[in-house]
Amino acid sequence: MRLLIVFPAGNLKPGGIGTNIRLKVMETKKITADVDIIDFNAARKSADEISLKILKEPFLVAWYDGIAGIGHPDIHECTSKPGWQMYGESRGGCLTVDVNDGSYIFIYAESSI
Repeated sequence: MRLLIVFPAGNLKPGGIGTNIRLKVMETKKITADVDIIDFNAARKSADEISLKILKEPFLVAWYDGIAGIGHPDIHECTSKPGWQMYGESRGGCLTVDVNDGSYIFIYAESSI
């Protein structure tokens, strides 16, 4: 099984008069594990376990089942990215766990924020 984990490396605070913007910088980590992921539930369980090691209070905000071709939430208005991905990023997603090169993708936010 291959796991791709993306998490924030820190925050940037752009300067300037009247700006109050915080941008998150994402860092990519690739992890290979000797665990067989046979279905969505097993992939989610593994992703949940990883999120608990990285985030204080992880909350799953979006996911994609690449095997079935289903993403949640199913938002069709987005054109630049898949709707589930845009939703996860715009709702505070700061950790992405990619299981088996896109077979299953989970986006987590920090619920204590």
